[in-house]
Amino acid sequence: MRTGGQLRNSQHAKYLIALLLIILLGFSLRLVNTEAFSFWTDEGLTPLRSGYTVSEILSNRIIIQDGVTKDTHPPLFYLLIHFSRQFFGETDFAFRYPSLLLGVLTIPLAYQLGRRLYRQRLGLLFGLLMAINPLQIWYANEARQYMLLVLLTMGATYLLWRAMEEEIGDLKLEIKAQSQISNLKSRLTIPQYLVLYILLAGLALYTHYSAFFLVAGQGVFWLWLLWHKGYKKLLAGTAVTAILLAIPLIPFTVPRFFKGYEANFYYVQPQIMLQDVYRFFALGRSVDYLSPPITLITLAGLGLALLGLYAAKPNLRRLFLLIYLLAVVFGLMAGSLVKPMYQGVRHIMIGSPAFLLLMAWGLVWAKRHSFTLSPSRPVTLSRIFWSVIFLLGLLTAVGGPIISLNNYFAREQFIKDDYRAMIRFIEANAGENDIIVYNNAILLPLHQHYQTRADVDLTASPVYPYRASDVSIPQLEELAQTYDRIWFITEPPADKRDEEGLAENWLDEHLTRVGEYTFPSATSIVRTQVYVTGSQTGDSLPENGRPLNIAWPNLPPLAGIDLKFTQPVARPALWFDLFWENQPAPDKNAALRFNLRGADGRTWWAQQELPLSNGWPEGEGLVRQSYRLPLPPGTPPGSYTLLAQPFIAGSDDALGEPQPLAEIELAGDFRDDPGWPTAVFQNGVALQQIDMPDTAVRPGHNLPLTLYWQIAGDQQNLRYELELVGPDGTVLRQQSDPPGAQWLADWPDGLYLGERTGLYFPPETEPGTYRLRWRLLEDGVTVGGRPFWQPRYAEKVMAGSVTVQPWPLVTTLPDNINLIEDARFGNAIQLAGYELTRPSESTLALTLYWLATAVPDQNYFSFVHLVNGDGEIVAQKGFVPAEGLRPSKGWRAGELIIDLYTLDLPPDLPPGSYRLYVGLYQPDGGVRPLVTIQGQPRPDNQLKLSETTLP
Repeated sequence: MRTGGQLRNSQHAKYLIALLLIILLGFSLRLVNTEAFSFWTDEGLTPLRSGYTVSEILSNRIIIQDGVTKDTHPPLFYLLIHFSRQFFGETDFAFRYPSLLLGVLTIPLAYQLGRRLYRQRLGLLFGLLMAINPLQIWYANEARQYMLLVLLTMGATYLLWRAMEEEIGDLKLEIKAQSQISNLKSRLTIPQYLVLYILLAGLALYTHYSAFFLVAGQGVFWLWLLWHKGYKKLLAGTAVTAILLAIPLIPFTVPRFFKGYEANFYYVQPQIMLQDVYRFFALGRSVDYLSPPITLITLAGLGLALLGLYAAKPNLRRLFLLIYLLAVVFGLMAGSLVKPMYQGVRHIMIGSPAFLLLMAWGLVWAKRHSFTLSPSRPVTLSRIFWSVIFLLGLLTAVGGPIISLNNYFAREQFIKDDYRAMIRFIEANAGENDIIVYNNAILLPLHQHYQTRADVDLTASPVYPYRASDVSIPQLEELAQTYDRIWFITEPPADKRDEEGLAENWLDEHLTRVGEYTFPSATSIVRTQVYVTGSQTGDSLPENGRPLNIAWPNLPPLAGIDLKFTQPVARPALWFDLFWENQPAPDKNAALRFNLRGADGRTWWAQQELPLSNGWPEGEGLVRQSYRLPLPPGTPPGSYTLLAQPFIAGSDDALGEPQPLAEIELAGDFRDDPGWPTAVFQNGVALQQIDMPDTAVRPGHNLPLTLYWQIAGDQQNLRYELELVGPDGTVLRQQSDPPGAQWLADWPDGLYLGERTGLYFPPETEPGTYRLRWRLLEDGVTVGGRPFWQPRYAEKVMAGSVTVQPWPLVTTLPDNINLIEDARFGNAIQLAGYELTRPSESTLALTLYWLATAVPDQNYFSFVHLVNGDGEIVAQKGFVPAEGLRPSKGWRAGELIIDLYTLDLPPDLPPGSYRLYVGLYQPDGGVRPLVTIQGQPRPDNQLKLSETTLP
């Protein structure tokens, strides 16, 4: 039999194991999305400021273009990142990883604080809520100081409570859980706790100024505690120490306090700030708070926290928790009477652990008063009530974060401002003589963090710190004379230096906008507009222009082209200008379709452009229009022909034949970021990615594939074999090609190649999952390969799968068709009805409705014959039913097969009476099944459907 001590040790071990699992859960939730989002505006300042020298970081100065500004945050976090980046690197993950680790450390600290305040079960539940809290996870995934601030203030709060524990015991306050607090007699004295508190509180103040309000609120407890314990001299010394710690911050805080309104700060009503407490502290930033279910969850969370406040007696402990929760909130409310000081939940999130602690306490209280199966605690209405409250509270405390985290991980609606995607898009599409211009200069450090193309210049207009009215117009005039295109990012300066939108207005008035692109965002509009400089009209082609003489019907003649790139092309976008004769003006619906035709005659890329008439100028001479043709990742090197074809916008109706515009030499190797390779081979070649539009296909369809290869070493005579392996291991089909393109004889080291191919699934393919099996050959010799995660090489690699889905089972005839009674074709097929229309004077449209009475044992072609009065066939068609997709051996009993035909009538067809016959035949030998109507055989085993007069 175990002793009481052994039981306590066993229970303590269980709590520690549970805590470890909770810490791992919190770490996983913070890790999974660390790099999912782009840096946003403020995060872009972290790489900049942390890259300064230590002395420069301590000065709080930030250099933006021609100006020096003061950061609104203290330096401690940037000092931390200054050193951490030397170990972790400078990726998004590296800059955010310190916040992630700091966020994880709050979980065991929450356990300790809850345990000291009440019991281990409270600490464990508090730690769980901290681990899954969406707000904590959101800011653990940011390269900002908020998780450092939360950790430091939590630690300071824990030290204050440890110092108060003995005093609470000395005062003999009524704490029912007093006997449960282990090791109440502290190993440290109150002065020692005070020293540690001052250290953490000081660090918190040097992390974020809002910590001042919490330290001021908790200072009341220290004042009471030190005075009551007789540490009057220590009290005076503490005050002096606090002043000395604060003196270095005075040059940054006091002038800022009296400076007036700051960028993006606005007055927020007190009730809104209090509303943010119970909303954001519980569910974070990734839910729609206008949704009625979310409103109920937030109110339930508030109720749970109020229950926890009731349970946290005596009043001294309640006051302790309320100050922890609301000191910063009320401090910012008071400060906002002088100037707005609140800019969102991150400014008050110091108190968020207190809210979660109260929610956990409410759950513990409800559980304590709920019924159990123990005979010593009889079931009463009161216990049933508290059991319901506990279950609803648990659903609120855990279910709410699950909803919010699902949004955070999976829904674009809650994505952070995606400047990363915008910058990558611009760099992928910018030409050789382009410049990127930000309206808001504060975004320049963010751009520089993601910048990879040094050849694309970067600036801001207006230049910081000047106003647009003073500098923008001459600056933009100079840029327009220097560059071919200007990529303008429209987010305006928060300090209203371009309040009237002067920069954008000037660009719209003096340049030609040829594109506008918007990217996902949550707090601002992430958008770029691209402008072409130079005149839109002229009398002749430019110096580098190439004359053309292309005349399409109903369009002005195309006189020339100017390629705005050097060859071979090494950038993933082609910019070129077309020059048109001014008259006649193009039809308002006329547009162009461009494509690149490779040396193998295949079209490698196609792009449709806006209607030609957009912005068509009046006057005489040549009209210049600029176009961009993006090149897909992996486009193979080689010679291509650039072609253009006019068409009607919104349709596929062509206005003329494709015409060549220019021959283009591509260097290839246009990269993407596919992540982990799909398969690797012993000679260094990797199949990086298999791109499919869908992983499911119907029998008879072709599934397009794009394969991305990474070539390593100087390889020659490479080929791959692709086998489609059925569920039973049989090979359905096999195909072999060189990676990338047929014309490639060798592959330079490191070349990135895309290849467009496809998989055809014959109509008789059985439904099921088919796997893709790969083999690579060099000079005819097999090269061992493996999936990237597998250590062992093999001759063939399984990578990728496709599901062949059965056709939907249709069994009901549509209304208003011509029904046929008992028309049988062999012993398993009937013709149930048909529709006959005449879409135009030169065509007949026929739809046949075949009905399978059983599974046919033969594959038949269906045929349609139009016969004149002399019995001669004047028009006919025959093929696998349903446009080649449904061979009859794949029909199911009771299934209706819809078979469409369009008969083209001969242009010289004389007027007269014509008969329409249908039937089936075997493709090998032409044997027709027996055709009967109501049991009577039909001549030639074909069925006469109708007789009609044409034309």
